[in-house]
Amino acid sequence: MADKRDRFAANIAMQDQGKAYSREGYHDNSSEKQHQTCIERVEHACKNSAYVRFMMNAMNRLGCSINPAKHIICEPCDGRLLGGFDPDRKEKCVKQRAVNSILSVRDVTRKEAESVVDSVFDACFNDTDPFERIPP
Repeated sequence: MADKRDRFAANIAMQDQGKAYSREGYHDNSSEKQHQTCIERVEHACKNSAYVRFMMNAMNRLGCSINPAKHIICEPCDGRLLGGFDPDRKEKCVKQRAVNSILSVRDVTRKEAESVVDSVFDACFNDTDPFERIPP
């Protein structure tokens, strides 16, 4: 579980910088340096990421305050675990979430839900109102 949290925090920090997270060269560093890098990324994400601050504030309002030093743990993970934001899969991910959302509230087949999402996806995905742009 800590591996997922570690990767999540690092991914958020990288997304805020408009970069995709990559594990390439990750094992070239010492364990201590990797650990320090993780801690720095968590701190950066908690202070500078609008997404992370939004989630932490929302959780705090619901009575679940987050202490990054206590609740986000940086631990090593092996090479089998991959994570990160893949800009090439962004639209596929959004479509899949939309289909799952429809399936959770409507009595339709997966094929029907996928058809509905496909029919409106381009217009909805590119609609940035009330925002000026799609976040990275």
